Amino acid sequence: MIDFYSESLLNKLFETNVRFNTEIDLDKVEKAIFYAQKYHGQQKRDTGEPYYMHPLEVAYMAGASR
Repeated sequence: MIDFYSESLLNKLFETNVRFNTEIDLDKVEKAIFYAQKYHGQQKRDTGEPYYMHPLEVAYMAGASR
């Protein structure tokens, strides 16, 4: 199941692919989100966001800053 946070990240990655003509494999990212949700889906950060979004957002920032 893709939630709001995951969908937002996938949209940003898609836009990054288009804007910078990169080849971020969105299928692999979606698979990573699936497993992150599976194993950490019930954990929340102090902000209320899902715990698993932090490493995914950091990966996005690292990839987008190339």
